[in-house]
Amino acid sequence: MPVLTLEIPEDYALVGIHSAEEDYRLAFLFNQKLNTSFVLSKISLDFKNNTVEFPIFEWEDEENFCNQYLIGNKQITNTVQSEDFDLFSGNINTINYLMPEKKKIDYFLKIEGDICDKNLSNFVASINQIPQVLSAYLINTNTIKSTKNLIF
Repeated sequence: MPVLTLEIPEDYALVGIHSAEEDYRLAFLFNQKLNTSFVLSKISLDFKNNTVEFPIFEWEDEENFCNQYLIGNKQITNTVQSEDFDLFSGNINTINYLMPEKKKIDYFLKIEGDICDKNLSNFVASINQIPQVLSAYLINTNTIKSTKNLIF
């Protein structure tokens, strides 16, 4: 009996970004410094039965025939443990990761479409020129176990 397998296309590049800025602020800085036009997408990535949402900022780069998505890796959810007032009551903050194996990365920039390695290297170098970005670098997509989280 034939077996169906899901093959994820490898026509995207992934950039890891370290920054303490909020996602909307980082998108604004990209727009200001890199001449991009990131906007908040109408959809978000939902995980764990819609209890965790990762906002997506997207930009359709018509000049280079590619789409770019800026996604935060960390999402903090605040849950109330119990309503009784005792020693263990109160709010609990839980950190959820889009890519659990890359916990130290704050943001991912997913670039889909016609990717030119030379332009990509220059683009990553220009991201590193933004003072609020501590570092940005290309990630080998073959090393990621949670690739299904990047399908949207």
